[in-house]
Amino acid sequence: MTPVERHAELIHAESLVEKALLGIVYSGDWLHFIKEALNMRSAMNTYQHMYEFMLDADANAEGGHDDSLDIHWRSGVLLGMGVTNLVLSLLPGRVVSIAEMFGYKGDRKIGLDLLMQAGGWTKASSEPSVSTAEEGIRRSLCDMTLLIFHLVLSGFTFAGVDLEMAETILNWNLKRYPTGLSHPPHIPYNL
Repeated sequence: MTPVERHAELIHAESLVEKALLGIVYSGDWLHFIKEALNMRSAMNTYQHMYEFMLDADANAEGGHDDSLDIHWRSGVLLGMGVTNLVLSLLPGRVVSIAEMFGYKGDRKIGLDLLMQAGGWTKASSEPSVSTAEEGIRRSLCDMTLLIFHLVLSGFTFAGVDLEMAETILNWNLKRYPTGLSHPPHIPYNL
């Protein structure tokens, strides 16, 4: 595939996921739910094929990293695979058994590892191994997803939650963006 074709596949998968999620949230009947679940399955299959393509390209490359695959595409594939694995692992047991009928399987550890891989995070690191010049556009979304899982979703589940890792990611991003949310613009209250 050419770089344009790879990005087209990625954007298509991202669009299908967004459409399916919105359709599932707003659907009122089972028929629409099943239709969107099939769209979600199509997106997940696309992510899986892109991830396998990335792994094959890296395995055949000298040094274990294919530089012809651009960083933005890589971060998108890691985000898509990581989020789908993570979301599926959070579903209740009864819903998981229904999801498995559609071919969905999610592994929380794999999902968290893929999201950490986008930034080059490891449990022992205080800074990511992927530099800001080498990161993809979706890398920040991977960091945000990790923070949401470790800090927000920790109220729902304990498996896989790592508060020390969340603190490391948060501290690094606060250093990187010192004027982020900590200094919101002044908004007058008497509008």
